[in-house]
Amino acid sequence: MPRQVLFWFAWILISSATAHGGEIELRSEVTATNSIVTLEQIARVSDRDPDRESRLRRVQLLPAPAAGQSRVIPAAEVRRILTLQGVDVKRHQWSGAAKVVVRRPASLQSQVREASYQTPASGGSESPPKSSFAGRVEQAIVAYLRQRADSHAVWQVATTLDQRDLPRFARDFEDIQVYGGAAPWHGPQSFELVFSSLDGREYMRRIDVNVTQARMVPVARRGLQRGDRIRAEDVTLEVDNRYRNGQSINSLAEVIGLEVQSAISANQVIDVRQLKRPIIVKRRQPLTVLVRIPHGVVRMKTVAKQEAALDDVIEVVNPESKETLQARVVGPGVAEVLFNSRPQVRQR
Repeated sequence: MPRQVLFWFAWILISSATAHGGEIELRSEVTATNSIVTLEQIARVSDRDPDRESRLRRVQLLPAPAAGQSRVIPAAEVRRILTLQGVDVKRHQWSGAAKVVVRRPASLQSQVREASYQTPASGGSESPPKSSFAGRVEQAIVAYLRQRADSHAVWQVATTLDQRDLPRFARDFEDIQVYGGAAPWHGPQSFELVFSSLDGREYMRRIDVNVTQARMVPVARRGLQRGDRIRAEDVTLEVDNRYRNGQSINSLAEVIGLEVQSAISANQVIDVRQLKRPIIVKRRQPLTVLVRIPHGVVRMKTVAKQEAALDDVIEVVNPESKETLQARVVGPGVAEVLFNSRPQVRQR
């Protein structure tokens, strides 16, 4: 081969390598172990920017197939999904397989199908399983939201999609795969549905739906007395289909650790107004005050002038200068000085 041809061939290879920020090499076949397929599961990802490479690896593509089943993802589909998520696919050189076969072992339960037909153990208000086409679509979207957004939330979806809107081959489908949507996951949402027919063909359909979350309230699992601090095993979340006096919450973390102000019976809905933040600083008790400086923390000892709960702003006195400072309670018997803050003394 002439030396000039070798030179130009080498030049093309070097130019190609430097023109891209990295490489995405698709694998030909993978086994899914999680409910969501990520880019790093189906491809070898490299990027000159380590942070960008890490983000790329974690990009979620679409739900894994049901247990004992497989699905084929063409390379063009991978690029399209990445583009929809804001990834510049032209930054990377693409290589490897033209399509990826994703398999899921039969020993793994199909989380999508199970979740589609579950009702919450807490006696939720979700509709019972529907046998209609629209019902199966709604249940598949609910299952997807539990996996992608919040597995404990009770999602409600309504669609007007009709079986006649699909091609004839896809009407007798075996499975529905769902992906798309965006945080905060409720309100108007767009999803892409992939219908897998009995003969192995797939049909994709984009639909717009409105997603809502059922109102949730905390319910006591056991009787609670005044002064008790709520632990995780003391409470559960239930759909508010029979209680109307409780304040809805998004997570049990909002009530765990709070102190009960009045007795609560077992199975009673807990109104958050019955709870308060526990007192962790008592009046006249020794108090450690933290003063942050550019290269460390200075600690001084003083005595609390008032009782306070976590995050309360209180007055503390510097024992040497007798100066009164404002500090925020950050732990039992510990407060941190606030600089450039207006005095906000909590009255208890």
